[in-house]
Amino acid sequence: MHTLQHKYRKLDAKEAENVLHKYNIGLSQLPKISINDSAFGDEKMSRGDIIEINREDSVYYRVVI
Repeated sequence: MHTLQHKYRKLDAKEAENVLHKYNIGLSQLPKISINDSAFGDEKMSRGDIIEINREDSVYYRVVI
């Protein structure tokens, strides 16, 4: 991981469900990130996975398309 790259992780099913419930949204309402995004490197992602991105001052969620 590059030093300027934000930390991210794939949420498990329960965590993903909690995020959707917390914000009262559906999966299709999350911002999207490409399955081919270079930030993932060698890590395997699947379409529909929810990714948590940690930046210095906040947390963001994206759905893999």
